[in-house]
Amino acid sequence: MTIKWDDTNFQKEIKIRSRDMLQAVGRYMRNTVKIIITQKDIIDTGDLKKSIAFRTESENLILRVGTDKEYAPFIELGHRTRSGSHVAPRSFLRAALDQLDQQTVDRIIARQKRK
Repeated sequence: MTIKWDDTNFQKEIKIRSRDMLQAVGRYMRNTVKIIITQKDIIDTGDLKKSIAFRTESENLILRVGTDKEYAPFIELGHRTRSGSHVAPRSFLRAALDQLDQQTVDRIIARQKRK
């Protein structure tokens, strides 16, 4: 036997809370990336740091954190110069993601629930 409970108000509330929690994680990630950029002394003009943003896709619970600066992949992944020498990667996005563990996510969600 199956009983179906279809409460649209409850479903709406879940979507709102999920979006809010995802945005809280996005803000955390954006701030962490900016801190890492500062710590690794990647700042030249400050444009990269200012350009760090996040976008959420609430429907699929997807969070995207990044930048629109064309040179960002060269910093993140490293590159070869015109003369052929290699510039080592100075990861800032991957480094921030590596710092995001389950405990951190749980803390962010707990804080969000208290609001």
